[in-house]
Amino acid sequence: MVPPRSILDFFEGQDNFIIATHMNPDGDGLGSAIALSLALRKIRKKTILVCKDKIPQQYKFLPGQEEFCLLKEGIDKELDHNGFKNLVLIDCNDIDRLVDKKQDSLFSFLSSLFSVVIDHH
Repeated sequence: MVPPRSILDFFEGQDNFIIATHMNPDGDGLGSAIALSLALRKIRKKTILVCKDKIPQQYKFLPGQEEFCLLKEGIDKELDHNGFKNLVLIDCNDIDRLVDKKQDSLFSFLSSLFSVVIDHH
């Protein structure tokens, strides 16, 4: 299967990607996010892996799982100051699945980013 040209152009033409998977992460989302991060780094792109919740113990065997940062209040400023302007949602179709809308500043920050959704649901 060949990805849509628009997504390939996005990855080739941009840098500094926040790659995020849904709350209560599972192997599907974690593995896909790690694989995308590795692929983008291979073509010299900067990535950061984020998730709202800690990686469950049963997925600690995944190589690269230790690179996930917890998405929490305050991390939005750190990401913004380091030039992370592109969001890739993995295994979820909406920012609501990443962070609670009650976390206003974080939700607003993530909503303001250019984003791509990669989801099989």
